[in-house]
Amino acid sequence: MSFSASNDAATAKETVRGFAAPASESVPRERETAKPVGRPVLRIVPPHAPEPQDSVDWFDPQPASTASLPDPEPLVSNLALCVIEAMAGVRDIEQLARWVSADVYRALLVRVQHAARARTARRQSAKRPNVHVQLTTLQSPTDGVIEAVVVMDVGPRVRAIAMRLDGMDRRWRATSLNVL
Repeated sequence: MSFSASNDAATAKETVRGFAAPASESVPRERETAKPVGRPVLRIVPPHAPEPQDSVDWFDPQPASTASLPDPEPLVSNLALCVIEAMAGVRDIEQLARWVSADVYRALLVRVQHAARARTARRQSAKRPNVHVQLTTLQSPTDGVIEAVVVMDVGPRVRAIAMRLDGMDRRWRATSLNVL
């Protein structure tokens, strides 16, 4: 591919992609853009354009009403069972991350690590506990919030797990969880 041009525009001979341009046609050097003269530039803007700091709220977890959420009772019993199994060392704590908030996850992680250290100090291996749910109680203090207590028979002792579920992004998440 070669480009050749002389200083005289009338006698200039150009080749584009190896082909000579006809003498009657000129090869455009630049694309011409139409620039408005004396007219303001108009942009389409939505009626209520949010401020830049408001756009962060769009990506935060959005609250949901109880009517738009699934039945919380299966989640409450299964989450309580999973917490007991994680503390016993037979379930990974990462499996609970989707159903609990970041604060609850950190608190459970510390508790599971303490239970693992206690097992190694006693030279015991992790074994699946024999768990039976005795009682599940659910209350809804406000729309989109469930407070629940699950009483479980865990071998030689009875444990109670209290939790608070908040409806966020069309699903339940445990924002508070205590194992008694």
